[in-house]
Amino acid sequence: MAAEYAQQKQLRKRYKTYGWFDHGNFDHGESSHPSRHIRFADRSQQPRNRRGSILNVLGKLNPALKLALGVVGFVLLSAPVLVILSKISLFGVQSLCQRDILPQGSGICNHAWTKPSTAVLPSVPVGKTPLTTTFYELLELNKISPSLAFVSMPLFMIETNLSTILPAVQSDLPGTNVDALRKSSSKAFRLADQFSTKDTKYRHSSSIWNVHGIADFSSSIEQLRTALPAQSDFKTWFTELLNNNIPFRSDETLNYQLLSLYDNFIMHQLPYLEDLVFSAGATKLAIQELLGRIGQLETELIKSSHASYADTLGIMRLSAKWALEVVTRAEDHYRNLSTSLFSLFKRLGPEMESYENWWALFASRNAVSITRLRDIVMAESEQLADLFAIAMPVQEMVDKLTTGFHEDEETQERVKRKLEEAARERRIEGIDFM
Repeated sequence: MAAEYAQQKQLRKRYKTYGWFDHGNFDHGESSHPSRHIRFADRSQQPRNRRGSILNVLGKLNPALKLALGVVGFVLLSAPVLVILSKISLFGVQSLCQRDILPQGSGICNHAWTKPSTAVLPSVPVGKTPLTTTFYELLELNKISPSLAFVSMPLFMIETNLSTILPAVQSDLPGTNVDALRKSSSKAFRLADQFSTKDTKYRHSSSIWNVHGIADFSSSIEQLRTALPAQSDFKTWFTELLNNNIPFRSDETLNYQLLSLYDNFIMHQLPYLEDLVFSAGATKLAIQELLGRIGQLETELIKSSHASYADTLGIMRLSAKWALEVVTRAEDHYRNLSTSLFSLFKRLGPEMESYENWWALFASRNAVSITRLRDIVMAESEQLADLFAIAMPVQEMVDKLTTGFHEDEETQERVKRKLEEAARERRIEGIDFM
């Protein structure tokens, strides 16, 4: 048995060498030849078990690392399910709050995640847009654009005429205090001139041609209108659905693109409008003060039988009232503009956050369909076209008139005459200065 075992072992043995054998020549492992691993035939080859290898590696880890890996794995596997369940739960809570099943004043209904965002696009009436009120107010301002361009002219004439008659009034009535009237007229003219300049700059320049003005907004609206399909198709609908539900892609939806155009436009218009409202208010107060002092002096002159001076002051009072009416009308329109845009800006805030913030995936957005979105964009495009068609000719006329006023005496006299007629008729729009 021992001899047979030795013979079998000799037959199965493979010599461990580092070289190669060729035609009886032996190479004893020279450095020019790479080493090769020689496996013995009597060593059984075990099949590899991947699961066993993983368990072997995990067995060598400490308990804390095992726990950390387990938590990470659980989160990765359960995250999609948790997101879906959370969206369903939040949507349900929002529905309960909207139907007043849960009290509106409760903390759960006032929370940022559960409080329904104010719908901007879905609440727009058919045929209108979020900026319909804005463009209406701008067109109303356009009707009194020539009057606004020359609103400081009557006050300049009042200041000039007062500088002529006040010395005579003071000499005839030594106890009369005319310094306050002189200061009031100077202040009213200065503020009216500043307001007129700001109004012209805004409506004829800033609001239209600046980087974030109406022309820029109109160009962006046209680009979005071109990008929208003529009819809602499956591809556009599915892309919008995916972008709405995939994390960090909500800001690529078409709804968000339109909302961001409104947000950017309003954000850059509000500072101008707030300044114009403040300037119009200050001008109105100055003119009212001037009217009060003119009335006081006029009463004193009538009592002292200085009718000629009183008649002159009566004409000044009519001119100041005309300027006051122009400024008051402009202030009302600018205040309406500022209020409507600020209200829209506040409503846009939560809706923009529902697309931009990290918790956007959980938000219940008030998105409109592609067809409804296209209707809003088309209506916006038509409104912009109407605004340009009406406002541009008036702007060109006012620019031509103001240029001629500063260069031509005949134009100056014609404008003064038209302003006097308008003051007597108390007419502030539809004045033909040409």
